[in-house]
Amino acid sequence: MRADSTIPKAPDAARHATVFHARGALMLFTPPLLAMTMYVMLWPPLAVLSGLSVRWADLAQTAGSCGLGVLIVNAAVGRQRGRYWSWFRISDAGIEIGARRAGVFIDWEDILSAQVRRPGLLAVLEIVPRNLYALRVELPSRDLPRIRYSGGQPVLTVDAGYFRPGLDELRAALRRHAR
Repeated sequence: MRADSTIPKAPDAARHATVFHARGALMLFTPPLLAMTMYVMLWPPLAVLSGLSVRWADLAQTAGSCGLGVLIVNAAVGRQRGRYWSWFRISDAGIEIGARRAGVFIDWEDILSAQVRRPGLLAVLEIVPRNLYALRVELPSRDLPRIRYSGGQPVLTVDAGYFRPGLDELRAALRRHAR
């Protein structure tokens, strides 16, 4: 496994690569919109049950504040933890995942499995490396995607629901390029 920022320049690998880019606005604004929607849906029934009056002006103001707060926290915490990967590329050579800095490149020989789990915006690209500790990166805590363990096996996870050209193309690229 290499931490090169570019895929090797094999003619077929470079020509047949599929690049996925994050939809930044969608990643940033989805959590606040969900928080505001949940608040607007739950507040009136809870207010009625507790005997409070529902004033729509207060509801709108509080929902806006809630959404703004979630937006700020989402932007600050997500960027700080490196959660938001801005692109990944799938080719015959392997999978490269990158943020603003150089990406992490993993050869297909070093990948046990790569698959997409969950539908829609909650979709996750899961990559099971043959040996997690063989990944050569400068700062593993900042340069690697989230790592979770499934059955004692490390799994690299990337939120893929926010990437374009879309999940169908991602699944097709994995089928086309995986060995």
